[in-house]
Amino acid sequence: RVATVRVSGAPRRVRYERLISSAPLDATLRLLGRDDLAGRLKRGSTHVVGLGVRGPHAFGDACWMYFPDPEVPFYRATVFSNYAEANCPPEETRLPTLRTAAGKTVPESGEKGGPYHSLLLEVTETDLRPAPKNVPDAVIAGAVEAALLRPEAEIVSVFHRRLERGYPTPHVEREKALAEALPLLKAAGILSRGRFGAWRYEISNQDHSLMMGVEAADHVVRGCPELTLDFPEVVNRPEFKAEVDTRTFEGTGGWERDEGEGRSGT
Repeated sequence: RVATVRVSGAPRRVRYERLISSAPLDATLRLLGRDDLAGRLKRGSTHVVGLGVRGPHAFGDACWMYFPDPEVPFYRATVFSNYAEANCPPEETRLPTLRTAAGKTVPESGEKGGPYHSLLLEVTETDLRPAPKNVPDAVIAGAVEAALLRPEAEIVSVFHRRLERGYPTPHVEREKALAEALPLLKAAGILSRGRFGAWRYEISNQDHSLMMGVEAADHVVRGCPELTLDFPEVVNRPEFKAEVDTRTFEGTGGWERDEGEGRSGT
């Protein structure tokens, strides 16, 4: 088997037996001329908005909060400054106020010190839910509405980035599409893994993605089963570490659920 990859910007042909790929599955399928399969996979984009705010916050040690209210533009707010002091400038750093949360400018406010805190807010964008025309403004207004910011809160920095691929979207035809796409690639020696490589929302977190890479390598080298890919309903159990069979798998050894639920592998 031969694959063409880019090394320092230049195309290079590489021979391989097995290729573990974290490239988006839809992109890989389109490279192989299977636009029909790629078009059956759904996804959403994500807008990430970061706010630097002067003054302390009232969230205690909270890390993140979810907002299912359709009137709130963001679905998750993270108190970014709670993760590390380095996520905010030191209190003695003097910064100008860009605006208040209520949208008022602060003319000739000059530079002032902290303390500061920071928020990271995420907005989804899909065909069914377009993003606001001005995402940062909508997010700040939503943060006031959700009582994350006081109207008079002084905002000292605003960051906005759109990620074309945010999350793979579950839908009723997804498993049928994956049942065609993943074996098609495997027949060509390609193991497509990761958030968008495997295209399964329920195993798209960072820990899932890392384990898919580990298990894919073990599968290629030793024939071990890929628990995260094939048994998401098991690895997502809180008690998974206590329940999982810890036998060492050799060759074509297998693993099955005790009650015969879900998929099984050998």
